[in-house]
Amino acid sequence: MTKQEAQTLIKTVIPKTHLIMISIPIIHFPQDVVEGNPFEQHIKDDWSHDEVLESFPNIISAFIHDFMGVYFLSTNTEFSQIIRTIQSQISTLVKKNSPNKVIAWA
Repeated sequence: MTKQEAQTLIKTVIPKTHLIMISIPIIHFPQDVVEGNPFEQHIKDDWSHDEVLESFPNIISAFIHDFMGVYFLSTNTEFSQIIRTIQSQISTLVKKNSPNKVIAWA
């Protein structure tokens, strides 16, 4: 989907849920249809971490691994606090146990 379509979808869905998780390649990452699935095609194929943060205002946490960004969005204050608490605990475990230096909580 386009950037505008993604923003519109998130604005529509976020009031109806406690948490949304989006996973986006945060480099130039062209991809065509995969195994006949047209929804695998990357219409916008050049996201950056900063652009994701600017494009979706309700991001409460982000996990970056190599070229993938995983973003958690919420407008629920109580739920956001829970996610942030969990993030700090998981972040410590990831840093301690991961040999891969490109894994980080943002």
